[in-house]
Amino acid sequence: MDIADLTQKFRGDLAKVVVGRDMYETGPHAKSIGWKHELPAIRYKQLLKLFGKPEAGPVPSTTGKAGFAIWTRPPLMEFMTKLVVNDEMTPHFNPAPHVDFMYSTAVSPFLDKADVATRVQGLGESVVFDTRPPESGTAGCHFLPANLVSHAMIFMVATGQMKVDQARIAYGALIAELAKEWEKTSGNRADATRDDMVAQLQSPYHASIMDLLHGIAKAYDKDYKSTQWRASSFFVFARTVED
Repeated sequence: MDIADLTQKFRGDLAKVVVGRDMYETGPHAKSIGWKHELPAIRYKQLLKLFGKPEAGPVPSTTGKAGFAIWTRPPLMEFMTKLVVNDEMTPHFNPAPHVDFMYSTAVSPFLDKADVATRVQGLGESVVFDTRPPESGTAGCHFLPANLVSHAMIFMVATGQMKVDQARIAYGALIAELAKEWEKTSGNRADATRDDMVAQLQSPYHASIMDLLHGIAKAYDKDYKSTQWRASSFFVFARTVED
């Protein structure tokens, strides 16, 4: 094995430690859509219930190319220009141990300024950005609430409302807490219902994050179309989307 193969194997072993071997390896849900990793396949099936069918996918994995599914402006989260689930498990340890396979992109103002971009990059390995107009930030994680918090933190740091050191401390603690909360409601269960997922997303704390992200999009994303987001409306919506 050459160094690239050895590196890839090592990263895979790290991912198994972070999420558990059963979630890393091919299981029944991964097999059903032609993917190699169980947890991304489970998350795809959850998002299918939450948002309806994606614009693309699920595309099966092939040799040398990971499968994927893509939602464009997912319903009631239109502040995301794109949401992608990849059949991959990329381990990261900053701000806390986790894997990335779900990537959300949203317009993020002020990232064209070098000092701002440097500060935002300090948030962690799972945050990347594009400084070309319209500037955008992409957050990677393995469960939806973490992506939402990441976009909120990008804005708070970019606008100077939080120092990056403060944000990093809060960021890791918040995601760890959200992970515990997600595990109680939806967790890594493909049979999680819309009600399970909405139980967390409808909470006052999550609703405030959603309000902020919709507000940012309304102010800075010229292609954003408001859905008149309300926490109370999300529950009704989620019960009516067809599988």
